[in-house]
Amino acid sequence: LPGWGHWHRGARLKGGILAFLGAGTLAGSMYYLAYTRTLEKRYLSRNDPGEIEPAYQDYNAAYQKRNALLAGYALVWIYSQLDLLYFSRMDLQEKSAVRLQPYLLPHQYVALGMIIRF
Repeated sequence: LPGWGHWHRGARLKGGILAFLGAGTLAGSMYYLAYTRTLEKRYLSRNDPGEIEPAYQDYNAAYQKRNALLAGYALVWIYSQLDLLYFSRMDLQEKSAVRLQPYLLPHQYVALGMIIRF
């Protein structure tokens, strides 16, 4: 879900906004996926020439809304990923989750430890 990475790293407002936009566009997409399928079946079952055009217009409008919502979700997701990877880079380096640390052990042994912070 877009915004989860921002939320996890402490950018609660940006994360909340992205999560809201992502959830809204995804929920709308799911609704219009089902609704478009219903309207398509209704359109294809029409035999009367007077009913075909209105049924097609309803189906086409739902189809366009479905595609716009799917594109909206994709844009929110892409923005979220790009923002985390490129524009919020400083935050990521300051809160690095993985750190390697060398240790000196007795008898002149050297060890390398890995610290993973969640």
